[in-house]
Parts: sequence; structure tokens; C-alpha cells
Amino acid sequence: MGSESRSARGIQSITVGGRLLQALIDGARPMTLREIADRAEIAPAQAHAYLVSHRRTGMVVQEFDSGPYLFGPFALKLGLARLRALPVYGRAEALLKSLSQELNVMSVLAVWGPGGPSAVMVVQASDKRSDLNIRMGTRFSVLNTATGRIFGAHHDPAQVEPHVAAEFARSPAAFYPTDVAGPEDFAQRVAEVRDQGFASIRGARVPGIDAIAAPIFDEDGQFAGAVTCIGHAEHIDTGPEGAAVRALLGGAARLNAADAASDT
Repeated sequence: MGSESRSARGIQSITVGGRLLQALIDGARPMTLREIADRAEIAPAQAHAYLVSHRRTGMVVQEFDSGPYLFGPFALKLGLARLRALPVYGRAEALLKSLSQELNVMSVLAVWGPGGPSAVMVVQASDKRSDLNIRMGTRFSVLNTATGRIFGAHHDPAQVEPHVAAEFARSPAAFYPTDVAGPEDFAQRVAEVRDQGFASIRGARVPGIDAIAAPIFDEDGQFAGAVTCIGHAEHIDTGPEGAAVRALLGGAARLNAADAASDT
């Protein structure tokens, strides 16, 4: 019975539909019908029929008729459900709520997605005041955000370096003007982030809005993502001895220790 189970036929249409979704993941950007079909090695007419069904479920969306396809809200819900099933991310959700309440800031959990660092959990400040339009799925600049620099310091260089090169190549600079002079300057900055254990940005995108971020690690000690606090300058002292940095680093340390203990 075991061998019969292993050799059981699957549903081919689901397999083909999965190839289309994998093509979108590999493309790491909105893609046209033909681009998706080429990557999935499927005829465009056949790919279109599958994408119509994916649109009906919310797995993919189009920004306008005949426009490129990108992942939709249902895909985000699936990803978030998967994350919440993992111990490190379940504990991170509790940490975000605690930080937002204690510091009166927006707290964000970001993981590495097809387009780079992406928000997968967002908890608003306790007074609901926010000047940033950050939602689940928001992508962060690797160069110019505290979140991105945590990934620069701890994530796989083979994935980070192409994103850094692409941001330097864009004109104007990605998201907003950068204060990073070049790749060597960026490498020095992320080395400092590794040494001090957190990253900080002061008013880079919105005057008076600062951010601090710290890495979290899974039960195997592998880098799992970044926890970031974003808020008004009066609520975030970006110095290493500031209350906000101490609260963030203390919370991240407890989360990391709990995950390490769960694996022993």
C-alpha cells in the first residue's frame, strides 16, 4: 500500500498551475502572459486559461486588463499561514505586538521574498498614528532602509548582491535618494550592522520618522528575517543605549533564545 501511495497519480492540472506560479516566483517581478508561459514551457493559450482560474481565486492579479500578472492577496495569505505555523514566526508576532504597545511605533516582520525584503506582518503603533504606507507585501530597499541593511548583513550574499547592484543601477536611486556612496561603502555599513547587532535609519524617507531593525534566527540558528520598529523620532532613540534599541534587541534575544531552546 505504501508503494501504491507513493506512485499514485496526481492531478495534472494542479501540477501545471504550480509551474505557472513557480515561473512568477522565479521572475521576481510582474510578468506578461508570454513571459510566464515561456518560463513554464507552456503554450500562451494554455497558460492564459490557468491564469484566469488563478485570478478567480485571488492567487494572481493584473493591475489592468492585458497588463502583467503578479501575486494576489490569496498568495500572501497562504505564505503568511505557512510562516505562522513555524515557531520562530509565531513568537515574532507576539514580539511585534509587545514592541508596538511599549514604544508606540509600527512594528514589522520582514522576510526575503522574490522581490527582496518584504513585510509579512505589520502591527500599527498603539495610538494608530502612522506616516508610512506599509502593509503586508511591502518591499524594502536593501540599500536605504534599516530592514534592508539587516538582510545585507545576514542574508545569503548570492541573493543580496544582485539586488544591491540593481538598486545602484537605477536612476533615480531605488525608492528615494541613497546616502550610500557605492558597493564598498555599503559593505562597510553592513559590517557595522553585524558588529552592533542592529541597523538604524534617521529620517531618510520621511522627515521625523526613524527606524531600527534587528535580525531573528530560527531554531537551527539560521537567519530568518528582520524585526523593525518605525515611528516618530520622539519615540525612537536610534542610539545603542536608547530605550527603543534596548527593547528591540532584548525582545529579539529572547525570541532567538526560545527558538534555540525548543530545538534541544
